Amino acid sequence: MGRRPGIGISLMAGIASLLALGWPVPSPADTGAGGVAAECATAGKDVKLRGGDAVTVRCPAGCGEQRVWGTEVYTDDSAICAAAIHAGVLASQGGDVHVVAAAGRASYTGTVANGVSSEAWGPWGTSFTFAALRREIACDHPGKALEGGPGTAIRVTCPRGCVTGALWGTGIYTDDSAICLAAAHAGVSSPAFGGEITVTILPGQSTYAGSQQNGVTSEPWESWDRSFSVSSDEVVLGCEQTGKTLAGAEGKSYLAVCPADCDLSRAWGTDMYTDDSSVCTAALHAGAISAHGGALTVVIAGPGEQFPGSERNGVRTESWGAWERSFSVAGR
Repeated sequence: MGRRPGIGISLMAGIASLLALGWPVPSPADTGAGGVAAECATAGKDVKLRGGDAVTVRCPAGCGEQRVWGTEVYTDDSAICAAAIHAGVLASQGGDVHVVAAAGRASYTGTVANGVSSEAWGPWGTSFTFAALRREIACDHPGKALEGGPGTAIRVTCPRGCVTGALWGTGIYTDDSAICLAAAHAGVSSPAFGGEITVTILPGQSTYAGSQQNGVTSEPWESWDRSFSVSSDEVVLGCEQTGKTLAGAEGKSYLAVCPADCDLSRAWGTDMYTDDSSVCTAALHAGAISAHGGALTVVIAGPGEQFPGSERNGVRTESWGAWERSFSVAGR
């Protein structure tokens, strides 16, 4: 296989000489618990991967600058820890990830995710991915049920209707708190619809503040030995929230959730809407959600010369002329 810049010929020759002399060659260190302590530059090919078995790799902090090729499935010369940050299974402060060998692919897509840019590539012989990129949990599932040290990020899916449970903290929660209730409290998921969130394991805190947010009450607590935080690419919108509140250039997409009864806010356009339009009203007009609310995808678009109004699905939008930024919506 032809290759981009990687290990130099002189280095490979040096390693061959060391092997010939019987000298040990540096490799990722064993953590002593069946895992590997990696450096930021450790690539998938540096770790002994067999079949579909997962190898636990402990990543240090600050590995987002290494080179990566692919999206969710990566070439085996990609840096594991940077790929893990890109995939959303590791926070920038480091932690444990579970790496799984995968077959080579005809092509690899480059994307920008979680602050890491991966590159595109053509055919490559061997790949890797990460185990448990996503898992479904119950409403009462506590943070302590998720394995991993500080910095480990795990994607989970919360079911609908998670409105009860034990919860201590604000922003950072004790690990015996209910994850999905914490997500509702933090405003990163809607109890009415559930959804996918990222749980990041954190060290224990000396105190945890209680508060009431988004209709959920958390309790205060004193010292606890392990914590977690919650985040999401999904945006929970209000009826009045406009496209202007969603940052990003043309082509940027958001997963969003709208509440019920958003038919009274203003929107301009049909299929393509000015960015000062209510996103949820536009979604209702476009048929992306029902009057009961729902989940949708919002895609940022560029300027438009005309935004014609119309009446659809019980919602009337207004007409407008040229506008510098717009968006479209689709159900999911």
